[in-house]
Amino acid sequence: MYQTTYDPRGYLPLDARWLACISEGNPEEAQAICDTYDSGCQVIGYDANAAIAQGCVETAWFTSDRWRNSHNAAGIGIYSDSTADVIWGPMPHGDVETGVHGQLDLLTDYYTDGSEPFGTLSPLGFGGMVLGYSQLQDMDGVWAADEGYSEAITGVMNEVIPETDEGGTGVVTALDVMKMAISQFGHPRSGTYDTLNGDHAWSYWCESYIESTHRNLGLSVTPQPSAIVASQHYDLQPGRAPFGAAMWFGTSFYYPDGHTAFGTGGPYCLGTLTDGTGVGLMEWNETTEGYLGWAYYQGVEPYTPNPSPPIPNWLVQEGNPYSPDADGQEVGIGGGFLRFYNSVENGLDPMVVLGYAKAREQQATVTDPDGTVNTRTVQSFERGWLVYQPENGYPYDIVMAQETSQISPAGS
Repeated sequence: MYQTTYDPRGYLPLDARWLACISEGNPEEAQAICDTYDSGCQVIGYDANAAIAQGCVETAWFTSDRWRNSHNAAGIGIYSDSTADVIWGPMPHGDVETGVHGQLDLLTDYYTDGSEPFGTLSPLGFGGMVLGYSQLQDMDGVWAADEGYSEAITGVMNEVIPETDEGGTGVVTALDVMKMAISQFGHPRSGTYDTLNGDHAWSYWCESYIESTHRNLGLSVTPQPSAIVASQHYDLQPGRAPFGAAMWFGTSFYYPDGHTAFGTGGPYCLGTLTDGTGVGLMEWNETTEGYLGWAYYQGVEPYTPNPSPPIPNWLVQEGNPYSPDADGQEVGIGGGFLRFYNSVENGLDPMVVLGYAKAREQQATVTDPDGTVNTRTVQSFERGWLVYQPENGYPYDIVMAQETSQISPAGS
C-alpha cells in the first residue's frame, strides 16, 4: 500500500492499468498521456506511476476544463481559481506532450537536479529551483498544494495499481465502515472527523463524509470534488445497496453535484442531510429518482454475519446408561420432548425432574384417570413419562403423565 512517505525517485515504468482508467474519461488522449509520462519519466529518473497519479489529481483524471483548455497537468502558475491559466503548448488549447513535460520539468526541481530537460518552464518564467525532496509528502502545503496533496496522489496509486506487501492492503469489513459512519449520526458538523477538509457543516459535504469514513479506517481514498465525479471512478452495481457500500445518485436527484450515502441493506441510506441536522437516515434507495448504483470502496469487504448455530433437535444425555437400547439404537430426546426438557432446565435441573431418558419416543395407549383412551406419542424417563397432547396447543402440548394414568406402549 503506497504511503505518503513514498520516495518516487528512480524511473519505474508506467503500469498498463493506467490506460484503461484514463480512457474512461478521456479516450481521445489517453494513449498519448500514458506514452508521454512513461518516456518522460525515463528521462528525469522518476516513477512514472507517481507522476501520472499527480496529473490525475490535478486534472480530475484528465477531464477537467483546465486540462482540456490549457493542458496544464500540474497547476503550474495557478495560485487561485481566478488566476488566468497558462497555455502549455500551441494556441488555443496546448497539447499533451508540452503539458506533461511541464509537470516533469517541475518534478526535477522538486526531486532531482533541477535540470528541466524539456525546457518548458524557463521561457514562461517558472522553474529554476532545486528543492531536494525525497518523499511525496514533502510537496504538501508547497505553493498552491494543500496539506492533503500527497495523500491524494498515493490514493490514486492505490486505487489503480494497489501494491500488496507482507502487511496486506489494510482490508476492513463493511461492518467496520458502518460502525465508523454511525459515529457521526446526528452531528451537524464534521469536527476532527474530516481529516482532509477540517471542521465544517456536514450539509452539502456528502462525498467528504463517505471519504472521511474510509480514511478514518486507515484506507487511502482519492479526494473527489463531488459525488457525481466520484461515481465515475467505480464500477457501479444496480439494485439495492448492501450494508456498508457507498451508493450514488445523479444530477436528476441533486444538481449539479449528485449525492452519495451509505447503504444499510434496507430501504434507508445513511448520509449527510441538507437541513442542517448533519448525518441521518433517509428513505432513499434504488427506487429513488436519479439512483446510479452502488460499490464498495477499495479495501472494503462485504460483511457476512456469522449465522446462528442451528437449534439442537436431538439430545443424547451424557452418561445415559440406557443408551444404546436393546436394539442398539441411540436413546435421545427430540422434538417437543426436547423443548420441554430444555424449558425445565431454565428453572430446575432437568435431571432432578426427569432423570435419564430410558427409551426413545414411541406410540402408546394412554388411559387417563377419567377413562379416556388415546393413542399418544410418549417417552419414558426415570422419573415419569412425557406425553404429547396436541389438542392442548403450544406450549402446553407436552405434559408429564399423571400418576394415575395408565400407559401401555405399543407392542407391550
